[in-house]
Amino acid sequence: MVRGKYRLLPSEALALTYDYPDWMKISGYYTTLTVDILEDGDVELFMAVRMDFVNVTMCVAIVTRMLGAT
Repeated sequence: MVRGKYRLLPSEALALTYDYPDWMKISGYYTTLTVDILEDGDVELFMAVRMDFVNVTMCVAIVTRMLGAT
């Protein structure tokens, strides 16, 4: 679905992550690590959180490399 939206080839690397709402984070910490979406269960957890808290957003990072560039 993400590859289709951004017209990515299967060979192009991407990373899917999301961050919990501020009130769910550990207090006293400046920041917490984002949650990686690696498998179907991770998507299910994201969707469950998203249904209750609409301000949770998915982040998509597209990794590109320029080989041989100087």
